[in-house]
Amino acid sequence: MEQSKVRKYLFYAIGEIALVMIGILLALQVNNWNENRLQENEEAFYLQKLQQSITQDTTTYSQVIELLDSAIDNLSIIQNELNDINKEAFSVDITSPLLSTYKRSIERSTWDNLISTGKISLIQNNAVSDSLFKYYYAYENNILGWNEAQTHYTRQMIAPFLMEFDDTNWDAFNITAANLGDDVPLLMKKSISEYRDEALFRNILRFKISTLESVKQVYIEILLKAKSLMSLIDQELTKAG
Repeated sequence: MEQSKVRKYLFYAIGEIALVMIGILLALQVNNWNENRLQENEEAFYLQKLQQSITQDTTTYSQVIELLDSAIDNLSIIQNELNDINKEAFSVDITSPLLSTYKRSIERSTWDNLISTGKISLIQNNAVSDSLFKYYYAYENNILGWNEAQTHYTRQMIAPFLMEFDDTNWDAFNITAANLGDDVPLLMKKSISEYRDEALFRNILRFKISTLESVKQVYIEILLKAKSLMSLIDQELTKAG
C-alpha cells in the first residue's frame, strides 16, 4: 500500500511538472508570437516610411530631368546658332544653361535612421534590403559624383571664362537648378562671331552638352531604380497586410 501511494504521488508530481512545463512553453510561444508581431509591425512602419521617401525622390528626379532637357535644348540652339555664320546674336540666354547646376537632396532620413540604429535587420526580405542598399549607393556614388564634377567644372572653368571674356550680369552667377527658369540676361558686348572664334567657348559648349546628357542618363537610371524599388516594397507590404 505504501508503495502504491508513493507511485501515485510520483505520477501526480510528474503530471504537475508536465503541466508547468507546458504552461511555460505556451507562455514562451505566445511571447515569441507577440515579439514577432511587434517586429512585423515595426518593419511595415519603416517600409511605409521608405515608400513615402522614395516616392518623393521620384518627383525630385523627374523635375531635374525636365530641367536638364530644357538646358540641353537651349545649349543645342546656342551651338547651332554658333555654327550659323548668318546669325548675329543668340536667340536664347546663354547663362542659364551654362552656369546652372543640378544638385538636389533626396529624402533619406528613414534610411539613415535604419542604418544608424541597426534596425535595417527588421527588413526580412533580402531582395528588398539588397535593393535599398543598391538604390542609396547609386545616389551617393553616381548622382552626387556627377553633380560634384559638373559643379566643379562650372565654377572653376565656365564662370571664370565668361567673366573674363565678356561683360556679364553678376546675377547670372547666382543661378542654380532651383531657379533655372529665371531669365538672367548676359550683358554681351561681343558679337556672336567673337564667341564663334573662341576655341574655349566652343569646347565649353560641347563639354557642357556631353556632361548634361550623361547626368540626365544617370537620373533616368536612378528614377527607374526608385520605381522598381517602390513596386518591390509595395508587394512586401501587401503580403504583410
